[in-house]
Amino acid sequence: MSGPPAPAELDAIQDGFRHALAAGMVPLDEEIQARELLSEYLLKRYNQLSNPRDLYDAIEHTEAVLRRLPPSSPKWAESYDTLSFLKVSEYGITKAVKELDSAVEMSLKAKQEALKMELLGKDPDKYFQILNNLGYAQSQRHADSRVPQDLDDAIACGREIIRLAPKSSSQYTMAVANLASRLRVRYSVRHNTADHDEALRLISEQSAGPIPGKFSRETQAVNLFQLSELSYQKYEKDGKLESLDEAIRQGSAALAELPDQHEKRPDVLRRVSQMHAFRYDKTKDLADGKNAVLYAKMRFQSLPPTHPATGMHLWQYLMYAVYVTNASSHLSDVAESITESVKFMAMMPETYDRRETCQWLLGDLVSRRYTLSGQLDDLIEVVEQNRKVCLEHNERASREGSGDVAVEKVYILKGSLMKIAKAPVDNHIRILITEKLRGYFKSACELSGVANAPIALYNAHGRELAMYAEVLEVKENATLDDIEAKIKDMELTSKAKAEAAEKHREKPWRPKEYHTELGVRSLAIDQRNKKIIFDMPALVQDIFGYEDTRPLSMFQFASREQKLERDSREKEAAEGKNPNPALCRICRKLKVFKPSEEGFVWNEKVRFIPFGNFNQLYLRRPCTICHLILTLISGPGGSGLHPTLASIDPEVQGTSIEPMKLDSGAEVLQVRYGLREVGALRIVNMNDSHESLRQGFQIKNVVSAEDVLKNKNSPLLQKNQTVSVPKIQRWLNNCQHNHGRQCNGEVSSPVKVPMMFIDVIDECLVHVDSSVKYFALSYVWGQKVKMSETLQGNYQARLKKGGLGSTVGTSLPRTIQDAISLVKSLDGRYLWADALCIVQDDSVNKQNEVNKMDKIYSQAFATIVAVGGLDANSGIPGVRPDTRLPQDIQSITISNNSPNLEYIPTGQSNEQIHVVSTPMSLSLMLETSKWESRAWTFQERLLSKRCIYFSKDWAYFQCNKEISNEVDADESVQGPPSRTLENPLNDLKLLKNVKEEQFFRGVHSAYMKLVEKYSVRELSFHADVLNAFSGVFAVLGRHLQGNTLFGLPAAFIDLALLWTPSKKLKRREDVIKAPGLTGDPSQTVQSACPTWSWAGYIGPVEYHMFTGDQTSPLPTHMVECFQIYRRGWLYSAHSYGKETYQAVDSSSIIRYDGKLGWAENIQETYTELRKCLKISALGPEVLQFEAWTIPIQSFRSGTEMELLSNQENVHTSGEQGVYRLYDKDDKHCGLIFGLPTITPSGDDKNPTLLVAISRNEETGRPYKGPSRVEGEIPLFNRDVYPSAGPGSGMVNALVVSWAGSDVGERVTVARIHAKAWEEAGAMEKHINLG
Repeated sequence: MSGPPAPAELDAIQDGFRHALAAGMVPLDEEIQARELLSEYLLKRYNQLSNPRDLYDAIEHTEAVLRRLPPSSPKWAESYDTLSFLKVSEYGITKAVKELDSAVEMSLKAKQEALKMELLGKDPDKYFQILNNLGYAQSQRHADSRVPQDLDDAIACGREIIRLAPKSSSQYTMAVANLASRLRVRYSVRHNTADHDEALRLISEQSAGPIPGKFSRETQAVNLFQLSELSYQKYEKDGKLESLDEAIRQGSAALAELPDQHEKRPDVLRRVSQMHAFRYDKTKDLADGKNAVLYAKMRFQSLPPTHPATGMHLWQYLMYAVYVTNASSHLSDVAESITESVKFMAMMPETYDRRETCQWLLGDLVSRRYTLSGQLDDLIEVVEQNRKVCLEHNERASREGSGDVAVEKVYILKGSLMKIAKAPVDNHIRILITEKLRGYFKSACELSGVANAPIALYNAHGRELAMYAEVLEVKENATLDDIEAKIKDMELTSKAKAEAAEKHREKPWRPKEYHTELGVRSLAIDQRNKKIIFDMPALVQDIFGYEDTRPLSMFQFASREQKLERDSREKEAAEGKNPNPALCRICRKLKVFKPSEEGFVWNEKVRFIPFGNFNQLYLRRPCTICHLILTLISGPGGSGLHPTLASIDPEVQGTSIEPMKLDSGAEVLQVRYGLREVGALRIVNMNDSHESLRQGFQIKNVVSAEDVLKNKNSPLLQKNQTVSVPKIQRWLNNCQHNHGRQCNGEVSSPVKVPMMFIDVIDECLVHVDSSVKYFALSYVWGQKVKMSETLQGNYQARLKKGGLGSTVGTSLPRTIQDAISLVKSLDGRYLWADALCIVQDDSVNKQNEVNKMDKIYSQAFATIVAVGGLDANSGIPGVRPDTRLPQDIQSITISNNSPNLEYIPTGQSNEQIHVVSTPMSLSLMLETSKWESRAWTFQERLLSKRCIYFSKDWAYFQCNKEISNEVDADESVQGPPSRTLENPLNDLKLLKNVKEEQFFRGVHSAYMKLVEKYSVRELSFHADVLNAFSGVFAVLGRHLQGNTLFGLPAAFIDLALLWTPSKKLKRREDVIKAPGLTGDPSQTVQSACPTWSWAGYIGPVEYHMFTGDQTSPLPTHMVECFQIYRRGWLYSAHSYGKETYQAVDSSSIIRYDGKLGWAENIQETYTELRKCLKISALGPEVLQFEAWTIPIQSFRSGTEMELLSNQENVHTSGEQGVYRLYDKDDKHCGLIFGLPTITPSGDDKNPTLLVAISRNEETGRPYKGPSRVEGEIPLFNRDVYPSAGPGSGMVNALVVSWAGSDVGERVTVARIHAKAWEEAGAMEKHINLG
């Protein structure tokens, strides 16, 4: 790149550069140089066009430079400085303080590197630039977070530049202006006159003479702006109009000197506009108000509409416009403001900051116009604008879980007004209504405010207006007599409706629950893709030729399918056709292919046509197409339908096919089973064979597919097929070089940890730290495999060169051998495999390694996943020859370009079509693997930045951004769930600088998903349940204050307690190691897991209580504090939103129920606090707290279990069920999870209790219940208990039983309507839960 490219060329250059990086064609020094240039050009284009994508790309390139720079490079300081500047610019878009934190961090590193290389002596301008950017980042962070130290540090930076830089330099000039600005800000905060005087002196000295440098005019303008700010501060003190006028004069002069594109111009325009508004407040001179609007408009126009800050600027312009217009009595002023505002809003993108508020403000303007004009058309505009606002509000309410606005009222009101407006202008009724409406609207504004006036107008007068509208619609020249007649008619109609409603209440008819009004079973909408199931029996019967739809035995079913196939072929032959033997009757009838100029292609007319369930496809398996579809939906070894697909509700099961185009332009036949995308079929084209044939990379100089497929020596037919190492290398290169921080993390260096690796070159174990490039291995050990572990007895020998070689008698499992070979072929050197890199009989070493699993896998360059085998001797398919079968390639011959796909064996013009299936989607493949079932492998995938999976037939690549496989199939054909594997740990990265509730919701959501996915995994040693989750805990711990209690985060223990079993669970009796509550390893205790933790059970659990509506606010706590006693210490875990975790020793003040008690020791304190047992006797796993309780016998449980849907597929029933709870009047008031009946406790003193843990407060939108296959399960009877508004809300409770003990056991959970809970009469009780 010799010069800056034209903007249109830049994208093409970037794409080419990324492809070259993925191919490994760019040397390191050239890569760094190219990235630096691209970053520079992208920043320039961002400054011109304000497209955030350009800034993000510039940041990505600069971060990549910092990851790739050699340690000895002299560019470290400059690169850190560039990134700091870019991060401050990013803050201008996101307004997230984390960007400023990063900018300050990068600037401090830049200064550190500059001092290390003595940059001041070598290139003082660069050194001053680093100081200037550091000060700028610190001052920006102070403006956001108001941390005093940031402002002091920024001032220190400015003073250092002034002290070191020549007065004739532009750096000195800029430093003076910046220092004066920072001193002025500090003066406004601390009121130290020395800061004010110094700022004034610096500006005065600089303005006294000519300002050196090419930016002299800009510097003079900035100085004028500083003087304006000082004058404004004076006005704030003395309140004199003269001070304000001087500030306005100086600000206006600054604007005259500033170029249009100067970064300071929007700030100056904002302040000048604001000062004119203050003057208007004081003088009430409309000219001042109009000036405020004018400068606000200029600020809005100073940036392109696509700039992220433009929404805020538009909002401020509209605020001033409304403020000033409301004081004007001139209709022309209002009309002008509306015209301009509408024009500005039309310029904006579809979504922008404060869009809804801008719509509200425009509504104020059109309302003002109607107030002045009284014209009916203007009122219709008011209502139309209100409709837009309501839609905006409801869209946001749907996302946030807040209350909806009744937009249907606005539609009805607008309809009535439009009908009235169609009447002649001189119609007496219209004139009367128009006059009335002015008064009605005024009253509505006074009652509900301008924003809500249309709905208030409808509530008060909607029926009256509808009546007028109806009369005028029927008779344009209606009279008052017509109105009176209509009133009488409406009264009679209303009376008839009331009588009908009363009869309905006496004998209500409703469709059976979970059925439609036609009596057909309803099915839930799939929320992932919003698809609805339709019942189309006639279409299915027509396609499959079924005349009798009665249930059949499997034998009868198979016989019918065979007969239909036989009859179909005989019928076609009788008609003179030649039915193709490679296609079944369905494929021939639907004509899956069609002829075209390029040959046969997929027929788009098969889109969404039912294609049959697994049994139908299996009986049609001689068909080429059906055979390939079966490979996409079958379980391991073709042993029936894939278990995940088999669990889908029978009414939803079935295949559908749809031709679609990939991003590359190639056409495939997408296959769905149920509503889940499972893969695709593809016609082989030798021009792009690498996209369809697994060994396509081995095919060279081929004329046609037949040349390859008929050749016995073809690489496609040989058994010695291996995976393409260059393709794997390309995956890794592309992810490392082109996926930015999404896959490579932040620029900050990770913590280096000491590790032991396999040196694949020297065949020995070596000790180095985690900063080296290494691969990790994830695999299944198996039960009866000699693992050749590293033990204390062979450890020293394995550290010697060749210590792991076969020459010294070391026989490694095949999977580890293959991993070593693969790392070698990828030009790697280090491999981490647990069997060899942990001294297995050294308990201290082993625990230390377990504790750093998060770092081992997260810092690995890539993780090799041996997913295709049952144990460590299964090997890695594709690494060595003869370890996987050739790809399944099917052929179909069609004669004479036949549209009916006929085949004539003796035909002269036969065309052969070769078809393959894409690999099974990665998620489906993993779901049936032994590797995916193991608990230890769970965290290994989640913690890894990129994984290479090896199944028995295919290799896959997965990172945080994408999934690839050996044929580079576009995974979009496998649907959004397969685009990338879900990783809740990645969601945590998005939770910086968000509101507290959003933060807790995000962490809690991630925790729930992690527990649900982990609890289904299997352990050989059940005591490892928390150890195998330790890496996940380590990552979660960085986002939480405090530790975990037997797997439950102390930070939101009240939420974490509310888990439910997914199926019947077995108590985990093993003694486990519970982590120390203070983080001190010496505090670790060995104990059985309590009943209140999911870790205390073997089997899957879910958090169904929180899945009804993810937008609803989190529940509020009903338990202030949970206590647990260990080793003489009392630990307190507070509920969500409280101080998280604290330890109190025996000499401290302990707070209970608002009372203070001074404890001689823990036991005596608990005796005073109504404890039944001494604290020391309860054990380290007993959770103790005060809670509101109700005996469970106060409610009746239903007897019918309703099975809940699988959370990942709404049309799959799980084994978890709920029963309905009924109050004393036998009204449905809640749900209890997994208990068929409520049986009284045998202990009269300690009955089975419902123990309130949290409460969902009153809501504007009804809370949603959990889902079953047919749809939502209602939480309560909405005719009895309010679902929204006052009196709504839910109590979330534990069910606790006492079996003759003072320590209760958690049984299950329940949700009860708050009103039913209160009516049942809850009592406070101390709970000991073990």
